[in-house]
Amino acid sequence: MTPADFGKLSGSEPVYLQIVRRVRAEAASGRLKKGDTLPSRRELAAALGVNPNTVQKAYRLLEDEGLLETAQSSHSVVTAGEAEVSALRSAEAGEAAREFSGRMKELGFELDEAFEILKNKWN
Repeated sequence: MTPADFGKLSGSEPVYLQIVRRVRAEAASGRLKKGDTLPSRRELAAALGVNPNTVQKAYRLLEDEGLLETAQSSHSVVTAGEAEVSALRSAEAGEAAREFSGRMKELGFELDEAFEILKNKWN
């Protein structure tokens, strides 16, 4: 994974959480695999224009989740295997479904209407 893979940052959520979400999504999709390395904290911070401590906070959260491991003064490496990635994928899908369904309920849509909208946007 390169710094360019992180894309543009938005102002709607803290930067460290955006980094965490991006790494989780890459792992859940299978684009980031066990043994892959992430950019160093300094490299990613420079590319994103943020403080290295912000990247450190994101990587630490990912390490606490068991998704990454960092050896002394080394790049962070993805350590999650198939079982962990499968669980992550299910959790991420559940969160996306909760967000979507909650927003659709706020807007007054019924389940069948929300499903039809989702189906149309999918294509």
